[in-house]
Amino acid sequence: MTIKKHLIVVPIANNRDFFESSFPEIIGIENSDILVVDDGSLDGSDELINEIEGIVCIRHEQPLGFGANIITGCEYGRDMGYDTLLYIDPRNKNPKTDIEQMIAEMNYGYDYVSCSRILENLDAALIKPAYIEMMEVLSAAVQEALNIDITDPLSGIFAVKTETFNKMELTDYTHAVLLQILVQAASLGITSTEIPASSGESFGMEFDEYDDPVGDFLAAFETEKYLYLRD
Repeated sequence: MTIKKHLIVVPIANNRDFFESSFPEIIGIENSDILVVDDGSLDGSDELINEIEGIVCIRHEQPLGFGANIITGCEYGRDMGYDTLLYIDPRNKNPKTDIEQMIAEMNYGYDYVSCSRILENLDAALIKPAYIEMMEVLSAAVQEALNIDITDPLSGIFAVKTETFNKMELTDYTHAVLLQILVQAASLGITSTEIPASSGESFGMEFDEYDDPVGDFLAAFETEKYLYLRD
């Protein structure tokens, strides 16, 4: 098996519609392999995945959470020797465009590239105001603590060098894993940038999965700061 440079990681949890619509466009992207990480889907996603040749699928038999999908992708990419990991959000359109833009930014020399689902989003007026308000709270916390100007700290569309991921200790199985990445990236002094995603349909939807999303995410963020940013 010849290992290519990039690994496209598709973390799914009941995203059958993605394989019926957007998935075909990411097949065959130059110098890239595809890994699907399935967090115990019950919608028949596995049936469609099994019909697609040339991809690898790792399935969690029981749902573990979004963060578990991110960590599984990281571990596979590390073990198989890929240079770059490219994560996409199966709820958003145009994943190929996001992947190509992230690769271009990584080629400039960045260690970590995040795609904002709100930045330059022409449909921002359609987003629930509560989503925007909650994300602004998290963005402000990140800006104050890490001096990172980021509009969408919970975006699951991002690219990272595998050697950078190897230096991190990711343990959170919720969406707070993305805050773990930001804190540890800051502690490692890696170069990062945020660019607009090609679409932002999923912006803020992660908040619906938690009873007290802002409180939970800020608590996780404070813990991570204590562990990695102490003087």
